[in-house]
Amino acid sequence: MVIHNLLELGRVVQELKEELKERLDVTYRRFEVNKRLKRDTTKLKKEVNILEIKIMLIKSVEEKMNNMEISSTNNYIYSRFKDESITYFAEIYYQINNVSRNKNNRDISFFLSVDSQVVKLDYLIAEILDMKMSKNWRGGIKVRGSGMDMGFKVINDLENTIDIKLRHRQI
Repeated sequence: MVIHNLLELGRVVQELKEELKERLDVTYRRFEVNKRLKRDTTKLKKEVNILEIKIMLIKSVEEKMNNMEISSTNNYIYSRFKDESITYFAEIYYQINNVSRNKNNRDISFFLSVDSQVVKLDYLIAEILDMKMSKNWRGGIKVRGSGMDMGFKVINDLENTIDIKLRHRQI
């Protein structure tokens, strides 16, 4: 392209600016759509994990009801008043695999009994609560903190996230 005068040069520069602005707008829109899609997919993955763990917890409670382990005197039932509906607790077991030297980090594994089998819940809980998995050979979820039962902390956070009453027991 040969430019003969300054007016033509100004017009060409203006056209190039407009074309560049349009391309940037298209790129920005694509970026926003991809960003939104990524957020939506991570949100959907989290919801799927929550549903999966809810199904396992309900199966666990049903199994205990069928085996007559749950009775009105047992600790699995919660009711404030006699007329109120009864809430059954699902019971999650946890094991502390490793405690760091400074006692601030712990690797904890979580288990659930479903259909007479023990299911490890580490990955699901880590995904739901946005926690990190332990990288050492013992496995589990990396939990930071001290001064309280950290297994209780994780299970309490899970309980608040999935809206199902949970009991915990350390192995």
